[in-house]
Amino acid sequence: MAESIEVPKTDALGRKVWDKAFYAKRAAVRQFEDGQDFDHDDFLLDPSQSRKKARKEAPPPAERRPLEQRKDAVSLDTELGKSKIVTTHTPKQQQGGYWCTVCECLIKDSQAYLDHINGKRHNRSLGMTMRVERVGVDRVKQRLNQIKQVQHGEEDQEANDSPAAIAARLRRMFEEQAKASAN
Repeated sequence: MAESIEVPKTDALGRKVWDKAFYAKRAAVRQFEDGQDFDHDDFLLDPSQSRKKARKEAPPPAERRPLEQRKDAVSLDTELGKSKIVTTHTPKQQQGGYWCTVCECLIKDSQAYLDHINGKRHNRSLGMTMRVERVGVDRVKQRLNQIKQVQHGEEDQEANDSPAAIAARLRRMFEEQAKASAN
């Protein structure tokens, strides 16, 4: 008669103890029955066996560029006031909340979404570091002059309060509202 060694079913704290050798042997038998080669070490160390979802790899630090100003406007109110029916089969992109296409994650509220798109993980996925490029005094003065010119241009437009100018501005506003309501 072969003696079998009894492995305790629970530890001192009452938690279940798994017999790793038994389950490794069971996996080897299943692999053998399926006709696949089985290597015990590969089974335990194979990253494809991991249940974690693989994330997109960010570029290495040497290839990242400094933090840049966002070129597109962040629109938080596109889905405001709309109702959605969410089932268990609804894809995450169409569920309620904000979907980040870069990181492929769903964020439930606007404040968390803003924190995410300004955060380290999102910007690394875009290929940027969190460091800002240093600029000289000349570039700062040039930018201030550009802003000043734009402001003076707007003031000159507002100074022209002739009835024709006011009518033209009202016409442009109505056209913009008509375009916005058509979309």
